[in-house]
Amino acid sequence: MKDDVPSATANIVAQNIVLVSNTPAFSHLVAPDAARLSSWFVQAFSANGDKFIDRSRQGWYQAVHKFYERLTIPGLALHQALRKLHIEKLVRASLRDGFDQVVILGGGLDSLSLRLHREFPRVNFFELDHPATQRVKQTVVRDRQLLGGNLKLVALDFTKQTLEECLAESAEYRSDARAIFVCEGVLMYLERNEIDTLFEVIKRQPGPRKHFVFTFMEPDKDGKTNFYNSTWLVHLWLKWKNEPFKWEFQGKRSGNLSKHMAFR
Repeated sequence: MKDDVPSATANIVAQNIVLVSNTPAFSHLVAPDAARLSSWFVQAFSANGDKFIDRSRQGWYQAVHKFYERLTIPGLALHQALRKLHIEKLVRASLRDGFDQVVILGGGLDSLSLRLHREFPRVNFFELDHPATQRVKQTVVRDRQLLGGNLKLVALDFTKQTLEECLAESAEYRSDARAIFVCEGVLMYLERNEIDTLFEVIKRQPGPRKHFVFTFMEPDKDGKTNFYNSTWLVHLWLKWKNEPFKWEFQGKRSGNLSKHMAFR
């Protein structure tokens, strides 16, 4: 990912959420607020955002997109919508269990913290992401006055500051809180040593309880870090966008991409 360019994959995920929300058979999988926020993010990401939003409501465009998925990653949009739905269920379960802080690592153009922070005003929400991508979200938040006092959007460049330093220096982050950490669609872009460090930093946080919800990739049929059913076009696109996959889980293939882990 280039330093001054927002994540292209983050925009694709937001576009896919919009597409699913406009597909009659699957629209119930996306909350109306999530669809609305994703649309605003897509519009803010590029000058072509408005055109995409209009086309995403048309049956012919949905058919074209389905054909495009078959050439790249079949079922990707539905997978991402289901993944987000499952992650939200895990976060809500932790909040019902008394957790009082949500930390989102690499939030991209996801809407979870923006939706939940008003529903749970006593919970502290803390979201970190690359500065270029975070600027897109901050623009929408500022223009539409979406930010409540219990949500902090933090731009973090890991080449200049570590997660541990960022958490320690932030006045908004509560180290003594019962915190749930969310890391969706991020680990495959990190090296193994960076992932080990991430887990250790979270584990060392002094709060009484910690949950960590994260997604990971598994080797494809050729043993490479990739979506299991993706085509060669995906590899070329990721290389072009400078967002290559670097790590995959080398355990027994279970088909479950989301894991919920509790540090006690």
